[in-house]
This record gives sequence, C-alpha cells and structure tokens, in this order.
Amino acid sequence: ELSSARASAVVRMLHTDAAIPDTRLQAAGFADTKPLYPATDPRAETLNRRVEVIVLSNLPADIRALLPSASTNTTN
Repeated sequence: ELSSARASAVVRMLHTDAAIPDTRLQAAGFADTKPLYPATDPRAETLNRRVEVIVLSNLPADIRALLPSASTNTTN
C-alpha cells in the first residue's frame, strides 16, 4: 500500500503541478517485488523506496535521444 500511495502522490503532482493530463499518467506500486537492493544491504530500506518515471514517446529518434538529459535523479 505504501508503494502505491507513493506512486499515486507523484501522479497527482505531475497532473496538478505540471498540467500533464491524467489520461496520460498511470501509477503502480510493486512493494517489495522489484527491489534494487537486497534486504541484506543496509541501504535497502532507504534506496528501495523510490518512484520510477517511465516516459513513452512517439517523438522522432533524434528528439527522443534528448530525454535522458532532461531527467533528474534524486534520492529524497
């Protein structure tokens, strides 16, 4: 439930603050089913709490190649 709530909060923020139409957004929570770090890693509890944003695009390849440079990685 916590991972779904975290994902839903990001979707609401993208819809409200960035004016992205809600029909273009989707939230999914995976709880402990897709961890980046195993539970034995001392960083696991913090680093596995994350939201991944996946951008699907039908832009031309040369424009689409610019998308990674526009992303930001935070660990807040």
